[in-house]
Amino acid sequence: MRVPAYSNLLKRGFTYSGDCILSNATPTRQGYRHIWWEGKAYKAHRVSYEEWHGQIPEGTHIDHTCHNEAAHAGLCAGSDSCIHRRCVNPLHLRAVTSAINIGASPYSAKGKPLNGICKTRAESTHCKQGHEFSPDNTYVFHNKKTGWSTRQCLTCRKANIAKLRDKRVAAGLTVHGGTRQLPFVNKPRKKKAE
Repeated sequence: MRVPAYSNLLKRGFTYSGDCILSNATPTRQGYRHIWWEGKAYKAHRVSYEEWHGQIPEGTHIDHTCHNEAAHAGLCAGSDSCIHRRCVNPLHLRAVTSAINIGASPYSAKGKPLNGICKTRAESTHCKQGHEFSPDNTYVFHNKKTGWSTRQCLTCRKANIAKLRDKRVAAGLTVHGGTRQLPFVNKPRKKKAE
């Protein structure tokens, strides 16, 4: 728990909008609010959640339920200007997985309608070309930087790699031991002066 950070959050003041308690703390580029404590920035809604509900479980995100209700009612379009990103009301905050957080709102982080793409893709049993997502025909990519995982049809992936290889060969570029190197790849590294 970051109790000192919470007291710093309280010093920043609040604005009330309906049931939402909107923080007047410093805004981030994404529209969230953050406070500084001992040289480190903390997102205001996360500080509020930890103060009232306890430590945030590992692998979860803090979901603003007030945004979900407003977005489904057509009252909020999401994006960086969404006022619900400023909300620190502990009754409007819940810890959920990334998939649930995205699926709960009809909008993506950029404010564009998802139209259920995430849910549809997760529930789909075949790719767009009609190949089945079986254990032998599914490639799963784990992005270590974002923590997201995505799956791809292995048959389609191999076909796309083959098309790319053919384009490179036609352009005379390197394809695993070819004759000409790409201008931005495989450059010899400069040795550091000792």
